[in-house]
Amino acid sequence: MDLELRLKKLEQTLARFKQTDPDRGSNIMSDYNDFMDDFHQLVVRTQSVSLLLEKARHYYLNEKEMLEMNVLFNAYCKIKANNLCNEDLRTANLQNYITGNSLTLTGLEQRLMALGWKG
Repeated sequence: MDLELRLKKLEQTLARFKQTDPDRGSNIMSDYNDFMDDFHQLVVRTQSVSLLLEKARHYYLNEKEMLEMNVLFNAYCKIKANNLCNEDLRTANLQNYITGNSLTLTGLEQRLMALGWKG
């Protein structure tokens, strides 16, 4: 892109910013900041679950069912302790390491029961 075209685009962008209502821009940024705070808290609450799922996957691939069950149970307890729901798990992009689908509480419980967990 040549310099004149870039300068023209920058001037157009600046003109749009000058036309923006300051209150509206402030509200948009406030909403964005609230969203990012909520998202960050969700990531923090799901990070330990994600690490446990990686360990469980490792044990699953190595056919160590008792170790897999123990780690999965720890992940299940963390999910319950942090009051995470299926929507939170989907938003955090946690996946069932066997099927590749989004992780659900029901799917996690079913896998635990298949491994011998009594619930």
